[in-house]
Amino acid sequence: MRVGVFDIGTRATRLLVGDTTDGSFRYRNRGSLTHLGESFTSNNEISLSGFQKTVDTIREFISETGEEFGVQQYVGVATAALRRARNSEMVLDHLFQETGLKLQILEEEEEAYLSLLSVFCHFRSELMHERPIILIDQGGGSTEISCGRMTRDGYEFLGLESLELGTILLKNRFLSKRHRLINESYRETLDYIRDQLEQHKIFEGLEGQFPEHAFAMGSVITNLTGKKGNYKQNGSVITKERMNIALKNKVEFYQANDIKTIEDLLEEEISNEALSKELLMIYGLPVYVGLLEKYHLNRLTVCGYGLRYGVFWYLMLRDSPAIHRNIPLELVPRDALTFFSSTSS
Repeated sequence: MRVGVFDIGTRATRLLVGDTTDGSFRYRNRGSLTHLGESFTSNNEISLSGFQKTVDTIREFISETGEEFGVQQYVGVATAALRRARNSEMVLDHLFQETGLKLQILEEEEEAYLSLLSVFCHFRSELMHERPIILIDQGGGSTEISCGRMTRDGYEFLGLESLELGTILLKNRFLSKRHRLINESYRETLDYIRDQLEQHKIFEGLEGQFPEHAFAMGSVITNLTGKKGNYKQNGSVITKERMNIALKNKVEFYQANDIKTIEDLLEEEISNEALSKELLMIYGLPVYVGLLEKYHLNRLTVCGYGLRYGVFWYLMLRDSPAIHRNIPLELVPRDALTFFSSTSS
């Protein structure tokens, strides 16, 4: 069956097209920055005007891929932004009325489970049975940490946890006081990250042993590879030392160029998009460094295939004994999509 998997995240909307009969992908990397996490009102609701960019992007992606790739069914999942929105039901209903797509808001554990499943499926030839691994997946709204191991019978999940260390949350903290010096704001952000990481307890299922490998997902870590595209980024190894050097160089660069305060930084002639990408390292990389230290690891491996790939593999394997969790994902036939039916008739 040819399926289209939508991943509606805090920063971006992404689509993957694959065939569950043979595990092949037809359209690997379609994504657009839709900034859903920046569409919140003061009472913690998502404005429908801010959500409209996500709706329009979904329409565009379906129009581009439906006929060309012969997609039979679509499924959509949403993560941290819609989990915390007070009006999430209204937002989902608006999307359904506009497109016919039914979106499933994943629980934190479900999101971590599916992301780790993607790691197992893409790196299964390199992993040893019974040896635990961790996955650090930093999104815009939160950082998911999951732990598991491959067994001869399937995939065993040892622990799942979500921390309030998403890039948008950290960005808002880092940029909140315009008068602060950059290095002061940086230290304050590091203190917050350390406090959050102290609350994360080593997974009990590890039984006294540390994980053999750490894998990572998220824009921060993929940007550090210097490569474009999931295929090229996948498998890149990044050391803790390299991350620390990147952090040190970035802060020193601002200081050396008289960009001393947050206000100086915001007044630079640079687009919001470029600034966001530039700053990701400052408040994103310390999360990865801190977790590596906690698990006594010195490096991580980039998994370029994120949540939507985990959803795809779940759809492909969910009736097999390797899968031990039921996640209610609802597939919608392409001809049942509201706008598609109206524009095709």
